Amino acid sequence: MFCIITILFYKRTNPKRKKINNLGLIISSSYIILTVAFKLVSYNVFKKSLQEQHINYTNIIVKPTALNSILWVANVETADSYLIGYYSLMDKSKKITFTSYLKNHELLGDLKDNPKIKRLIAVSESWYTITKVDDKLYLNDLRFGLLSMKPNEDRFVFSFLLEHVDNELIISENKKKIEDGQEIIKDLWKRIKGI
Repeated sequence: MFCIITILFYKRTNPKRKKINNLGLIISSSYIILTVAFKLVSYNVFKKSLQEQHINYTNIIVKPTALNSILWVANVETADSYLIGYYSLMDKSKKITFTSYLKNHELLGDLKDNPKIKRLIAVSESWYTITKVDDKLYLNDLRFGLLSMKPNEDRFVFSFLLEHVDNELIISENKKKIEDGQEIIKDLWKRIKGI
């Protein structure tokens, strides 16, 4: 991005534009290649850790956390739950601690056939849990993670309250606070440094 902005200050005929543009392509291409390499490393660490812990799973998604390619998160699907684990390329140990979240899909009952719920499930790409808090039902989208990296955190970035009002299903996203964003950025920065 810096290179693109820089070339805007040069005339089109200036030979420096081409050099700066090429430099930008080299830097961005190198970053993409490194990120793919980091993903392969992380993916193998997650798979090995699951194998060493004798965890049977049906699906795994490995992706970088926000704004970096050093700290990676794995969402792992098992028969009755999802596991979430983190791995930083700076970690001294390659053993991953996974936190389990029960699927609880059965809590939806007849709601599972509601078109609004079907749409939410499709948007979440079927990576969701259902939780019941104070007799209220929530659908949590796991793809974007948690609001904190504290152990046993149960607040998801995208969590939807499902409630019946006048025989109609009303779905509302849980409100987030600015403090939630600040907390996750601090947690990410600490965790990137490794454990």
